[in-house]
Amino acid sequence: MHTDYYSPIDSTLRRADHEARPELNRGTVDFVVPKEYHAPNPPKRLLHSFQSPDPPLPDGSTRPPAPMNYVFLIDVSYEAVVSGMVSSACTGILQTLYGAEGEASGCWPVASKIVIITFDRVLHFYDISVSLDTTHLGHALEISMSF
Repeated sequence: MHTDYYSPIDSTLRRADHEARPELNRGTVDFVVPKEYHAPNPPKRLLHSFQSPDPPLPDGSTRPPAPMNYVFLIDVSYEAVVSGMVSSACTGILQTLYGAEGEASGCWPVASKIVIITFDRVLHFYDISVSLDTTHLGHALEISMSF
């Protein structure tokens, strides 16, 4: 272990710097990188053989990173609801998307897409597109064949 990452353990057996390290408190940590870290465009031999309506890419050019897509999978069984886990998960998702009370805005990348799936005995898929007036709900009754 690198010495900069070392931290003593407190009386609750947690790292003393646990709250100061986002990688220990969040599922992922995303870094915004400067343009020199953007991936190069693929060489011409790896491009699709069909004709694209887009103009050809200059050699040596880079492309910005594609926005990340995220999936929230939430257990909505009776035990999860009674324990408060569902409420906590929903609160966490809302704070991530729109920011906590008193914050200016959420920390969600604008171009990202999200999927929310809940499960108990069946899978529940939600269509929460902004173009819809209401949320649409779909079910997958056979969970073992879903993936």
